[in-house]
Amino acid sequence: MSAMTKTETQGRLAGKVALITGAAGNLGGSIVRRYLAEGATVVMSGRDAARTQAALDAAVADVGGTASIVTMDGANIESVRAGIAEVVARHGRIDVLVNNAGSAGPKQVLGDLPLLPEELDGTPDSETVGDAARNIMVVAWNLVRAAASAMGEGGSIINVSTIFSRTDYFGRAAYTVPKAALNILSKGLARELGTRGIRVNQLYPGPIASERIRTVFAAMDKLKGDDAGSTANHFFNLMALERSVGDEAKAKTFPTPADIANTCVFLGSDESAAFAAHDFEVTHGMAVPLESRSEFLHRPDLRAIDGDGHGILISAGNQLDDALAMAGLFAAQGSKVLLGFHAQAALDDAADRL
Repeated sequence: MSAMTKTETQGRLAGKVALITGAAGNLGGSIVRRYLAEGATVVMSGRDAARTQAALDAAVADVGGTASIVTMDGANIESVRAGIAEVVARHGRIDVLVNNAGSAGPKQVLGDLPLLPEELDGTPDSETVGDAARNIMVVAWNLVRAAASAMGEGGSIINVSTIFSRTDYFGRAAYTVPKAALNILSKGLARELGTRGIRVNQLYPGPIASERIRTVFAAMDKLKGDDAGSTANHFFNLMALERSVGDEAKAKTFPTPADIANTCVFLGSDESAAFAAHDFEVTHGMAVPLESRSEFLHRPDLRAIDGDGHGILISAGNQLDDALAMAGLFAAQGSKVLLGFHAQAALDDAADRL
């Protein structure tokens, strides 16, 4: 724990207790530094205590302020509950939760994605599709479930998604699909927690300026067989803003970690008191469609009236009524429909209904 500095009494986040997950990473470190500089008491979370402590020491050495760490595995709800209890015992409450933790997920085309641990053998990946879902979407869900009880009116939850959840991002479905699920989850959480005065907002970073994103885009170019620089140029072409960063000339460029961190400061401060269930895109104005909120029959790529002559597989789980209704829509248009259920009892019920 560092000593108190004057920024803690006069900054935009003065007096607030902020829990930041994924705090030892590049983006997390930028958010931590901005929060410390604006007077927040910061709790940095991570699974590796030594790495998180080293990140704390570096951040406090840079900007001062008060910070501590809590070690927890965000994918394990019991670990999260214990970690939140530790934070509350230390500070009495949580005012801001920045859900920044996540993982990259396996980097394969759909047909090669590892579903089982043994399918990781001989690949550069360390996570299955299920691991990625837990480490991206479930982590955020667990943190909100546990931390909301420690937040009062005026509390702020910032879920860090990615603009790639709404764009093409070749070979990264295991990353973008859980992020897209987080997008929808955030809307529901905003409505549930809004009645308690807790606001939930969603942050969509664009490609963040770093050596890592250049490496990722180069790998995508190779995976697609495209010319070098094609992926980066695709995203540059979506941007409205040209900007000078540092000493560089004005040009299409990527947002910086500081841009993301500055937005997190606004969303954590009382300046954003009127914002809930909002999307904040930090992308230099990338032209990206909004996610559809329309009904099934009005989605252009899923219209039942276009089903004639198609074979349709509906993986129904135990959702009998929904599955039969959907099957009826397609069957009425001449489609051949195969229904899959998770148990023989559900299958028998469907057969009786049909």
